[in-house]
Parts: sequence; C-alpha cells; structure tokens
Amino acid sequence: MAVTLVADITTNGKALIASTLPAAYAALDYEHEIEKNAFENNATRYGFISLGAPTLLPAERTNRNVTVDHTFQLILTTDFRNHDDDTAQVTAKNELFQRTHELMQVFINKKANTAGVLIVRGLNIEDPEFLDDNTVIALRTNLSVLYRYATM
Repeated sequence: MAVTLVADITTNGKALIASTLPAAYAALDYEHEIEKNAFENNATRYGFISLGAPTLLPAERTNRNVTVDHTFQLILTTDFRNHDDDTAQVTAKNELFQRTHELMQVFINKKANTAGVLIVRGLNIEDPEFLDDNTVIALRTNLSVLYRYATM
C-alpha cells in the first residue's frame, strides 16, 4: 500500500502543479538530474519527485495503521537573459519563489489531492541553482507529506 501511495502522491502532485501553473510550464524530461534537460525551446519547467526513505513514526502505529513522514521535492525552472545588470536573474528568481508559494498553498489546502494524506508541511526552499551556462535558474523545494495507510 505505501508504495502505491507514494506513486499516487507523485502522480497527483504533478497533476496539481500542471493545473495550478500557467500553461507555459511543461514537465521536466529529467527530474532527478535536471542538468540533463534541454532548455533551448522551453526553460519554464516543473518536476515533482519522491526523496529518500520515508520515516516510520512508531508511536503512531495503532489500530493496524502506519503513519509515514515522507519528503517530496518540487522543482521549478525558468530562463533569464542578463544584459547590463542582473535584473533579469533577480526577476526570474522572484517569480519562482512566488510560484513555489502558490503551489505550496494548493498542496497544503488539498493535501496533495491524495486520500490517506494527513498533512503537507515542512516547506524548505533550497538556494537557487544556475544551469545551462548561467541562463536557467532552478529552484528546489522539499516538503514533508504525512500519510497513513493500513497494514492489513
């Protein structure tokens, strides 16, 4: 059940992202190694992946249910073209922060659109990464999804 639930959260999370972001955003071809993506035609991309092993919360193991605190990662990218200063880079970075906060509000309110999810919390936005000869900015955000499933 837990493996299916992780896949459901990932699939439903991507659907929430696609329905919330403007139409210009497309899914990343490579989510785990974003530097492998070709950004020439469209650098405005997103990804949503499961990270690491979930943490079993033993104190919560009651009534044949298991509660898991699992980390997922949202990835947003966009391009920028600096000319005389770094204004374009700052604008692109701020846009990604804004989009991230919008998406987190949706994830929290809709509980990742997945049955069994108790709460979405623990937003941790990492430092921006610069890719593709410093013309693409990537922002990774880790979030904790607390979910419960029956063991029998």
